[in-house]
Formats: sequence, C-alpha cells, structure tokens
Amino acid sequence: LAENNIPFMVVFTKADKVSNNKIEGALARYRKIMKLHWEVLPQFICTSSESGRGKEEIFSCCAI
Repeated sequence: LAENNIPFMVVFTKADKVSNNKIEGALARYRKIMKLHWEVLPQFICTSSESGRGKEEIFSCCAI
C-alpha cells in the first residue's frame, strides 16, 4: 500500500479487553519496529465495538 501511495491506517480491535497502559505499550512497540523500515508511519487507531472507541476517528478519516 505504502509503495503505491495508497492511504491506509492500522486498526487494533478489542481495545476494551485490555488496559490503556497495555495498549499504549503495544502501540509504542509497533511504532518502534515499523520506524526501522518506514519513513512515515501510518495512523494507528484502537477500537472497541462495545464502547465505540475509535469510531469517530475511522469515520472522519474515511469520509467521502
């Protein structure tokens, strides 16, 4: 996707199942590893269908 200039985001689901500290730690690890190979990182969004977390972020990015 990145090589072909196709915009995308990384979406993590089930954010209601773990603590915010664990989520932030996981995101930091993903960013650190991806930075080794990517100049610009995609957007990361954590979501939960139970709480609605991330819903507005996804909708605002994908509005047509």
